[in-house]
Amino acid sequence: MKMHYFKIKILFFTLLLFVLAVSCADIETESSGYASLNINLDDVSKRKT
Repeated sequence: MKMHYFKIKILFFTLLLFVLAVSCADIETESSGYASLNINLDDVSKRKT
């Protein structure tokens, strides 16, 4: 039973990695928008401190 759960966990993890990889590829094509988003997040974190 535990082994079956472990296999599902691995499958889910690889699926998650795949989705993340695709998302990162999409972000690279729109890197300017992503960069501005990062700058905005940095500004927010600096204001909080």
